[in-house]
Amino acid sequence: MRLDVPQPEVGQNRIRAVALVVDRFGNVALNLRREHLEHMELAAGTRVELLCHGERFYAVSARTFADAPRGSLILYEDAYGSLALAVSRGSAAQLLRVEEGAEIVLDLAVR
Repeated sequence: MRLDVPQPEVGQNRIRAVALVVDRFGNVALNLRREHLEHMELAAGTRVELLCHGERFYAVSARTFADAPRGSLILYEDAYGSLALAVSRGSAAQLLRVEEGAEIVLDLAVR
């Protein structure tokens, strides 16, 4: 069976993504891969603004959970090569109040 994954809307500094999967830990896999961000600087430690349900949140780009303090919202590449949101020792889904199919806007212009 083939699944059609929606494509993110990639702009100069903003990306409109969709939460594809929320795992049992509250990590949120997005319909976004590293290649979607090739024209943007997203080094470890880069601050990313997230807009979700009209609220602003700030995440930090990280390679591993150990790169962020406990309770920090991070944007990382998961084992499947997708970008995902997580909270170190917490639930990104609960913090952001998102479920699968929710829209999340990432703004990489905000530092």
